[in-house]
Amino acid sequence: MLTPVFKLSQDENSVTIIVHAPNARLQDTEVTAYNNLFYFTSAPYFLRLHLPHNLKDSELNGNCQASYDADSNSCIFKCLKEEPGQHFPGLDMLTDLLTPKTVTRVPNIEVLASSNEGSQEVQGATGENLVSVEEEFYEPQEIPKPLITEGPKYGFANKYSNVPAVQEGLYGVLDLNEPNTTSATRRRELRIQDETENFSSDHYLADMFEDTACSYMNFVPHFHSLSKPDVRYMGGEETALLQLPRREMLAETPLVEAEVCAGLVSLLLAWCYNHRITGAEDNVASAWNMAKLAPQLSWFDTPPSVRESVLVFTRRALVYPLLRHWDFNKLVVGDAVTLLKLGRKMVLKSLLEMRRCFNETENHYLLNDLYITDYCLWLQQRATDERLLTLASELSEVELSKSDVGFDLDILEDLARKSLQDSQSTTNEREAVAGVTESLQTLTFANPALTDGKNESEQELNVATRALSLRDNTNDCAPTDSDDSDTSDSSGSSDDGSSDSSSDSSSSSGSDVSSELDSDDDDEPRQRNADS
Repeated sequence: MLTPVFKLSQDENSVTIIVHAPNARLQDTEVTAYNNLFYFTSAPYFLRLHLPHNLKDSELNGNCQASYDADSNSCIFKCLKEEPGQHFPGLDMLTDLLTPKTVTRVPNIEVLASSNEGSQEVQGATGENLVSVEEEFYEPQEIPKPLITEGPKYGFANKYSNVPAVQEGLYGVLDLNEPNTTSATRRRELRIQDETENFSSDHYLADMFEDTACSYMNFVPHFHSLSKPDVRYMGGEETALLQLPRREMLAETPLVEAEVCAGLVSLLLAWCYNHRITGAEDNVASAWNMAKLAPQLSWFDTPPSVRESVLVFTRRALVYPLLRHWDFNKLVVGDAVTLLKLGRKMVLKSLLEMRRCFNETENHYLLNDLYITDYCLWLQQRATDERLLTLASELSEVELSKSDVGFDLDILEDLARKSLQDSQSTTNEREAVAGVTESLQTLTFANPALTDGKNESEQELNVATRALSLRDNTNDCAPTDSDDSDTSDSSGSSDDGSSDSSSDSSSSSGSDVSSELDSDDDDEPRQRNADS
C-alpha cells in the first residue's frame, strides 16, 4: 500500500484533511474518524493519522463531510472536533502524524551499566543516556536478544561497532581515522589539533583585506522576509517527510536535551553558511561544506553547549572553506537565529534540504542515517516552537572575541595593518620624490637663467618663422611686385606694432628681418636698371 501525500488545516470547530490520491478508486474509498485516529483507504492508498486530540465519530451523520476536487485529484474531508475551539498543534509535522503515539513493543535500547541500587541506565534513540528506569519495572533479561545489539541512533561507535563497512563507506567524509576505538575526549583533542595545523594566516588575511566577501555578505536569504505563518512546504518536502521512518523518539533528560539542542545549532550553522555562500543554490561543494563545518558530521564530536557550537563553527569556518571571514561568520550566526525564531517548520525545511543534498552526494548519505534523519524526527515529536525560541535567544546572546578562537587573530591583524601602513608610507614617499623631481624639471625649462641662452634662441626662431609666414601670405595676395613690396612693408610694420612691449628682443629681431626683406625687394629693380 502507498502512503498518499496529504495536508491538514483547522478552524475553530473542524479539521480539514486533503488527501492527494490520483490513482484512487472512489467507489472503494473508506474513511473513518474515531477519537484521535483518521483512516483513509482507497486502493492502492492507505493513510492512518494520529492526531493530537480527538475528533467526533464519523459514523454519526454530519460529523465528517467529504468532497472530491477533480482538478487536483484530491479527496477533501472536513471532520468536526470533539471539543469545539480546541487547538490541534503540529498539523504540519507530517511524519509525526503518521507515527503511533503509544509504544506497544519494547523500544530499541541498550543497557549501558547497572548498579546494586536497583536502577539502570539505558541508551536509546539519541545515542545518550536518555531515561533511567527502575529494575522492578524493566527486566533486562526480558529484552529480545537481537534488540540488545541494535544500539542507538545518534552514536556511531555504539550503533555501528559491528559494521566496519560503514566506516569504509565514510572514507573522504569522516576526518576521524578510527571512530570505533577512539573515545569522545580523544576525538575532541584530535579535532582541535587538526584545526590548528590547517589554519592558514595568509588565507585569512587575504579574505579580510580584500573585497571578496562583499558579495556574499550583501546577499539576503529569503527567510529573513518571512513570518511564521508564511512558511510553507515546497517542492518534494512533503514527500520527503512521508519517506522518513516512523518510530517514536524516547524522552531525554534535561542534560541530553541540552546537548541535542547544541547539536542542532551546529547543523543549522553549517546549513546557513552553505546557503549564504552558494546564494541559496546548492552546488557540488555543498555537502562537503556542511559536513566539514559541523563537528559531529566530520569528527563525531557533538558540542556540549550552544556557545561551544558557535565557537567550534567559527574555528572551522576560518580553517576549511573557501571564504574565511570573521564578519561573514557573524552573519551566518544571525541567519541561524532567524531560522530558529521561525519555528519547527522552517528548521525542518532546512534539515530536509541538508538531507536531500547528502542523499545526492557519494558517501554522504550515511550521515543522514547517523544524524539528520533522527533530528528530523526529533523536531516533529519532541521539539516545540517555544523551545526553539529559547534556543534562538541563547544563540543570539553568544558573544565571541577573536582571542577566544585561539588562532592569534588580533596579533595577525595588527601585524598586517602595520605592514600595510609601512608600505603605504613608503609609496607616498616615492610619489613625493617623483613629484619634486618633475617640478624641478618644469622650473628648469621655464626659467631663462637656467637654460644657458636656450630660451632666447627659441624665441628668435619663433619670430623668424612668423615673419616668413607673413611674407608668403603677402606674396600670394599681391597682384604686382611693387604692391608686394608695399604690402610687405605694411605687414612688417604692423607686425612690429603688434608685438608685446615687454619682449624687446622679439621686437628687434622682427624689425631686422623685415628690413632685410625690404632691402632685397629694392635691390631687384636696381639690378635690372643697371643691366639695361
